Amino acid sequence: MKEIKRISIVGTGNVAHHLGRAFKKNNFHIDGVWGRTKKNALQLADDLDTISFEVLNHIPKSTDLIVVCVSDNAIKEVVDLIPNQFPIAYTSGSVSLESLPKKDKIGVFYPLQTFTKSRDISFGTIPLLIESHNKEFSISLEKCAKKLSETVRFTSSAERFQIHIAAVMVNNFTNHLYHLADLHLSNHHLPFDLLKPLILETAEKVHNISPSKAQTGPAKRKDLNIIEKHLNELDDQTKEIYQMLSNSITKHNTK
Repeated sequence: MKEIKRISIVGTGNVAHHLGRAFKKNNFHIDGVWGRTKKNALQLADDLDTISFEVLNHIPKSTDLIVVCVSDNAIKEVVDLIPNQFPIAYTSGSVSLESLPKKDKIGVFYPLQTFTKSRDISFGTIPLLIESHNKEFSISLEKCAKKLSETVRFTSSAERFQIHIAAVMVNNFTNHLYHLADLHLSNHHLPFDLLKPLILETAEKVHNISPSKAQTGPAKRKDLNIIEKHLNELDDQTKEIYQMLSNSITKHNTK
């Protein structure tokens, strides 16, 4: 298979936005953008200095790879609509290759990161997880990925699924705890900014020591008196989460 140089983007969300920019920055030619909403497709196309196309049959024939950046429940439908001659890579953490229509050149190009359109992010350190049952196509995806990131790893659908579960824990769940902490402080007219140095240090520590060894706090110390005082200050839903996490920390730190 020839080297991937020209790419079309299917989807207009956070991943499409950042991945499209990364491809452009690394000298890939963006042939065009497709999205369900014409306005969003036009906006992303303008950002990437390319065109938008209204139907998937209008993807330029020059395209070497179609990158599908849509929600998990839409991947199968979109892949079905893409003409068979185009190589396809989709960006999901949880959708297995086996669950999609059988095509000769279909694979995974999953960036293991959280994306928000309003935040710039460097792709150089983002792990890119790739997979394809077509050996030749796998090599092409690997070469393509290595132009974007220094961390490229072949993973099976089963491995990628387990990684995605862990990613939800460290990103989505953690961010929700930030949200609950922000609400709690707001209710007491206190600023969330006070916690930011603590958040940064917590994240930095696991670069050098394991999460288990980095654990601190009243649940680790089994300080039931402090835990009870904290619980008395929380609303019912947050109290339930606090108690559940405290119990888990205590259990995992009981020898």
